[in-house]
Amino acid sequence: MDIRSSIAALGLFNEKANKLEELSFTKKISGSGVTISGQLGQATVVERHGPDEESIDAFVLTMRFFVQDNETTSLRNMADIYSKIPIDKVLVGKFNAARAKTNAALDNRTPISLNDEVLTYRVVFDVFLYGGLAHANPEKKRTYDAWARDPFVFSLLQNEFVFGLGILESMIFYTRALNQVAIRELESQTTTGDTASG
Repeated sequence: MDIRSSIAALGLFNEKANKLEELSFTKKISGSGVTISGQLGQATVVERHGPDEESIDAFVLTMRFFVQDNETTSLRNMADIYSKIPIDKVLVGKFNAARAKTNAALDNRTPISLNDEVLTYRVVFDVFLYGGLAHANPEKKRTYDAWARDPFVFSLLQNEFVFGLGILESMIFYTRALNQVAIRELESQTTTGDTASG
């Protein structure tokens, strides 16, 4: 990928990140959480706070641009671009460190275990995205449907899914800031090149 194509890819990432920021999900996520009602040891009702189903769906629709590798804007593809473009290595290091930290956060365990399996944020994210919202994976769809049969458990898991979305959202907005610096560096190189060739 040449410099101009790289600038276009970084710019597209930032456009999609700007769109995420404008969605109601981003404004509501700070109020996320659950209220559990019932007697001690016999909780019966979970009330989830924060983004509603409609705002989650709208957010995920754009979020896919950052997690599906057939998109130039996926975080994995951004890592590939950062490894190849001629920019300050400190900037590359910041991106790689943030990506590693994000992956570690997604691999952390949620407070929920089902059938003796402690679920990670990544597992919950994948099941909701590819089994519930996208229906792209039959096995994950079966898992999602099994979770959905228990409204109590489902509300808890949905809250963890929102938390996982928040982890990714933070990485996306951080990458947007890095991209702005990278674009300026790359544009200065193309301007210098154009002047020299002229």
